[in-house]
Amino acid sequence: EQWEFLVQKSSDKSLKLKEASRQQTFNAGVKDVEFWLGEIENQLANDDVGRDLTSVQNMLKKQQLLENDIANHESAIVDLNKTGDEFIENNMFDVENIKETRNTINDRFQ
Repeated sequence: EQWEFLVQKSSDKSLKLKEASRQQTFNAGVKDVEFWLGEIENQLANDDVGRDLTSVQNMLKKQQLLENDIANHESAIVDLNKTGDEFIENNMFDVENIKETRNTINDRFQ
């Protein structure tokens, strides 16, 4: 009976450590996406429309790169949402913060 108790406690601790590891990975992903979103928002805030044909062409190239970058990061946003949804469904630690973070990232990405 004591052995079964120890095995159960060990199993519970292992599960909690795995959950904590997943949450740390989620938090790192959130941090990366938030930093990237900040950079994108700064680029989009630039109102410069160019002075001549060359500068306009350069700005069009930068705009295309920006659009490609946004498309490439969409999968990271989708993955964060899936992970956040799993955490919310499983009522993991700090669920309210996870909901708020997920919603903020989605609002900024729109």
